[in-house]
Amino acid sequence: MMLYWQRFSFGLHRLLLQPKFSLPVVVSLGLTLAAVLTVLTLCNRILWQPLPGIAQADELSVHQLSFSVGGMQLNLIDAASFAVYQEALAPYGDSGFLLQSTTRLTDQADSKASLSEFTASSGFTELLGLPLLLGNSTKQASTQDVWISESFWHSQFQRRPDIVGQPLQLASGDYLIRGVLQDFYATPFKDPALSEQVWHFFQPAETMAAQGSFSMGSSGVAILRQHQEALPTKNDILHWLEQLKEQQPTVAMLAQHFDFVPEATDYRQYLLRDSQRLLVLLLLVTLALLAMATLNLANLLLGHYQGRQHEFAVQSFCGSSRNKLRLLVACENLPLVLAAMLLGMLGCLWLLQWLPELAGSSLPLVQSIGLDVTSLLLLCLLSLLLLAIFSWPVGSTALLSEQLQSSGKGRAQQQKPWLQHSLLLAQLILSGCMVFVAGMIAVTAYQDLYHNWGFDPGNSVQVRLEQPLVSTYTDDEDGLVRQHYTNWQQQLAELWPEAQVLAGAAPITNMLSVTKVQHPEQELAIDAISMAVDPAYFASFQTPILYGRSFQSDDPIESVILEHRLALLLSPDQPEQLLGQSIQMLGERHYQIIGIAGNSKNFLMAIPSLYLPATGALNQAKDSIVGQFTLLFPAGQQLLEADISSAIQSLDASYQADVMLVHSLWQLITAEQRMHLALIAVLAGISLLLALLGIAGVSRQNSQQRRYELAIRLATGASQQQVLWFLARLPLALIGLGLGTAALLCSVLYQQLALQLPGLPDFSSSNLLLLNALLLLAALPALLLPGWQVIRRDPMQSLRSL
Repeated sequence: MMLYWQRFSFGLHRLLLQPKFSLPVVVSLGLTLAAVLTVLTLCNRILWQPLPGIAQADELSVHQLSFSVGGMQLNLIDAASFAVYQEALAPYGDSGFLLQSTTRLTDQADSKASLSEFTASSGFTELLGLPLLLGNSTKQASTQDVWISESFWHSQFQRRPDIVGQPLQLASGDYLIRGVLQDFYATPFKDPALSEQVWHFFQPAETMAAQGSFSMGSSGVAILRQHQEALPTKNDILHWLEQLKEQQPTVAMLAQHFDFVPEATDYRQYLLRDSQRLLVLLLLVTLALLAMATLNLANLLLGHYQGRQHEFAVQSFCGSSRNKLRLLVACENLPLVLAAMLLGMLGCLWLLQWLPELAGSSLPLVQSIGLDVTSLLLLCLLSLLLLAIFSWPVGSTALLSEQLQSSGKGRAQQQKPWLQHSLLLAQLILSGCMVFVAGMIAVTAYQDLYHNWGFDPGNSVQVRLEQPLVSTYTDDEDGLVRQHYTNWQQQLAELWPEAQVLAGAAPITNMLSVTKVQHPEQELAIDAISMAVDPAYFASFQTPILYGRSFQSDDPIESVILEHRLALLLSPDQPEQLLGQSIQMLGERHYQIIGIAGNSKNFLMAIPSLYLPATGALNQAKDSIVGQFTLLFPAGQQLLEADISSAIQSLDASYQADVMLVHSLWQLITAEQRMHLALIAVLAGISLLLALLGIAGVSRQNSQQRRYELAIRLATGASQQQVLWFLARLPLALIGLGLGTAALLCSVLYQQLALQLPGLPDFSSSNLLLLNALLLLAALPALLLPGWQVIRRDPMQSLRSL
């Protein structure tokens, strides 16, 4: 036992006193373990453990009645229509409705603090099984009652037991707190729930009678707890839809243009959506990184062991078996592995803390995930496996005994470098595949995000204005709206004379309208984005007009300009022949085509666009007029949204202005895409770094072991360049073989990956060759520099030191 303790002490001293050796091992292995442990924790919490706050989740299913517009699924079931839908689900079990949004407090110092706001049917929490910690049941809730989450209770009210009956002021109104519920994170929505939550409950029948009309595109869902195995059939739902069409003419009109599809999905599957595929992919990627780090460190430790063959030979001669030698080496490596475990655990905790910001809406339940006993056990098992791998490559007894007869100079023939070369080749193939796949995705994603937009947004600002009407409607509503629109445009131009004031939308906007486009001679209806723009839009944002002309001030409202890809869908052979023809949009209105513009990228929907003359709109629900404008300022001028909004408010206190910088809007829309691009780039960088470390490590070991041979060659007249080529030719051949094999595997792997992830860009052989060349150029310094440091020394001094 004392011998093993001595070896452990030796390993501890090596960890502390030899940082050049121990630091690369601990850092590379620890960071890789952090990534693997984080993904394993995610998989354990999201895929395998019971959903928090939900009892018997396998009995729950999510129901929607949706139609597709521009690739988006819009749901017909909202709070008003749920009462009727609940009757259709009654024979199959108990059902409830849930809608998630955000709100804020108005009676606290930090009024900008956001809360998750849930609107649910009465008794919904009892349906889920969400525990009630304090207060009254939700079954008899009124419109002025709210329930709060445990985290909200703790942060704002310090867990006071007398909270029931206390007032609460939210942005939507004043309420009374009726109870405290457990935090609810397993929400069936894309946007993750915040820890501070408020709940509103409604009586479905009363809500339907009060609202009467239905909203299209509801983000709410109906949830059924089944009392029997069978789910509602498609005919049951379509029968309910026929009843709804009789009550609502709007639904009947939409049914003429869209196909309504009833959907019923298991609750966990609906919650996961594409997350399960993403988690599996992340697990494979992190395991590949762990394999690369393991191969790299195994090669490094193998070279370290080969320098100690005489020591192992003496121990073998004294009676130590090969397994005992491995156990002694494991005791030496144990401090390294323990340090890497600690670093991995700390790194995992840091990643889990920042996971909500890193993952965004890509993963569910991220707020409730933390390290648990299962994760720590997995970390221990991984560490034991790595310890066994690092301690395995100890020479055989016969080879160790032969070491006692060698001189100790140069590379002994008994050391068999094939194992190092095999490990290096495996690492290069694995690293090459990771770099190629991640690199191709990153290059294409970068071009998609930052190039090929089809327009130049410039230094532009999006402004939405709304003003209540002071008089009743007239017969000439269009004239009234145009008058307000013209006045607004003139006022904005007077406020900022240096800016170009454009009526209508900017090329990047979150105020989109989707319509159906149909040519009179075709039956096919095409989804398209409808954008109202200024006549100077195309010249200002550098979007070319390919055929026809742009808008003019005297063009009728029924004029339209098509995007080129939309024109190709309507007339594949000769799109220019569409000029002067008419198309029909949603409803019965016809529009005359006056131009065809170049393609522009839309960051929200992957469907073509069409352009209409910009006019205001009459909001009859609020008795107001709404207008949209774009302010194009000179490049480099510093702008603040608050300053612009305040300046507009100074014109008239009745103006309601919604201002957003177009660049800020682009950052908001593409935040998740840019985060994914950064993660892919980091993955490619880590893979490249591990590959270069492996190459440099093998090159350094090879040159150190052959110092005697190299010094002899230099002393007998060989040039430094000849000796360097002699030293590098075999590793260079291995690098070429590894990268070539990785390129072939990558072409196959990428095509298989594209089948699982349809959003991946097309395979590009040119990008593959470019990445291969760059990786080869990056590998040359890692290969040549360690050998050059040995070769440039005086050969006679090297011979004396051996």
